[in-house]
Amino acid sequence: MLKEEPGLPSRILMNSLIMQTQWNVKIDMVLIGFGHVAVISRKADGSDHRMSLKVTTREREVQILQYLANIDASDNHTISSVQVWTRNPGEFVFYMSSGGSHFTDLQDPENDAWSTAKQLIAGVAFMHKHGVTHPYSYGYGSSFDH
Repeated sequence: MLKEEPGLPSRILMNSLIMQTQWNVKIDMVLIGFGHVAVISRKADGSDHRMSLKVTTREREVQILQYLANIDASDNHTISSVQVWTRNPGEFVFYMSSGGSHFTDLQDPENDAWSTAKQLIAGVAFMHKHGVTHPYSYGYGSSFDH
């Protein structure tokens, strides 16, 4: 699931030199199949504080995230600490803390996989309940009209 040697032609990797020099971070891994999503860490202090970073040109993704984050409901577990900014015109960067070594130090992989699957299903159900489905770009219909 994870690729530790960046070799994919992606936005993250094409911009990695800029990221590593201007933001003082290093790219730890890129998610296989998602070359625009990476786990990064700070170079300055060498800590295990890792962050997830996603680069996209889809403004609609930003709108959907903001819409979901503003729903006041007990079953809303949208990550509110996600920061979004524009790096270049039409290019958005999502940033969030990813909980240290969450991706690499699993104590009980089978149980962790089930827990993650349940959370994903609950998240998709929450999005569907609030009118968000899969975007057309992935070959599915989209009903987000907010």
